[in-house]
Amino acid sequence: MGDKNSQLKIPLTDWASLTCALIWIYDSRVPSAAYRRNIASGQESVAWFVRQGEATVSTAKQEWRVRPGEWFFLPETDYWQDFTQDFEILSIRFKAAWVTGTPIFHHRDGIRLHGEDYPQLENKATPLRRAFEKHFPNQGRNLRAASAAPGLYFKLQRSLMSWLHVYAETLLAEGRVPTRLSPTDPRMLTVARYLENWPLREALNEDELAGQMNLSTRQLSRLYQNDFGKTPIRYFNDRKLLSAKSALEGQENTVKEIAFEHGFKSLSHFSTWFRKQCGQSPRDYRKAHEKLCGRRG
Repeated sequence: MGDKNSQLKIPLTDWASLTCALIWIYDSRVPSAAYRRNIASGQESVAWFVRQGEATVSTAKQEWRVRPGEWFFLPETDYWQDFTQDFEILSIRFKAAWVTGTPIFHHRDGIRLHGEDYPQLENKATPLRRAFEKHFPNQGRNLRAASAAPGLYFKLQRSLMSWLHVYAETLLAEGRVPTRLSPTDPRMLTVARYLENWPLREALNEDELAGQMNLSTRQLSRLYQNDFGKTPIRYFNDRKLLSAKSALEGQENTVKEIAFEHGFKSLSHFSTWFRKQCGQSPRDYRKAHEKLCGRRG
């Protein structure tokens, strides 16, 4: 037991690089627009607890049929989902990932568990859902575009961390092992932190970043790709795209305002960039999200 526990221990300095955030939580019937569609892989994790109906989730390697009373942690890869007409779930989208983007626990092609074996997963989700519904009633099931004062933020984080504690204990009980920060070159972890905090409205200056590490831009790109699977430019672009999507899913800003906040000097430039990434215009993306979440107006 001691050896196993020591293997699970992660330095506290590494834990400081873990980002934990709630993206949404809802407990209701699923909008019909979500019944049959492909889902692209993302940087966030999703957990379902099925209340009613059934879901079929298929990846390139596996097909799952999820029934009432079961928890399902959705795949990290692209997948196809198909719901029965009466499908009702508790759905939690969250981020619990290192600064590198790697989740603390991999879901791979999906994880299915019996709810009766882990009742605290549902119990701890209740105060989290209530806080979301009370303080963010008009967010359309999405917190990424929301804002909060310090007191509310820490209150929400306390509820989230209580649920994540049970989530971690559950996956550990299932034999899952947490991931670790493991760059072969410690300088690249510093670069990852820079990239995570670089203002999105400013263009990424690779020369400046490389200079701080006493590297050429080519060396920086190669080393970062070796450790994290993508170049610094690609990492920053992915971060900018996720932020733009989050802003479009909210209603606080116009598309033009979102473009300027993300460093684009014109709406047309932003639209061209977004369409190249997502295959649709920013306005079409916003409309599709509104339909998916069942918004009106």
